[in-house]
Amino acid sequence: MKEGPAFDLVDTIMSTLAEMAPLDDEFSSRTHLLSSGVMDSMSVLEFVERLENLLGVHIPDELLVEDSFASAERLAEVLRALL
Repeated sequence: MKEGPAFDLVDTIMSTLAEMAPLDDEFSSRTHLLSSGVMDSMSVLEFVERLENLLGVHIPDELLVEDSFASAERLAEVLRALL
């Protein structure tokens, strides 16, 4: 698991998203991940797997809901509770 002062979950989420799909200039850490079209149900599964491997954490099924993916900032809040 990454940690320390240089570790920023939002940056990690944003860079992981950018690895999976091109993000336009208007995309920000507050952009809704699902309604913006950046992610769909299949890409969410791949994204979750990447984050779990990167962070060394398991994201329980009950957290795999739309609210958790409201934005990179919201997802960071969800992940912080697991770390």
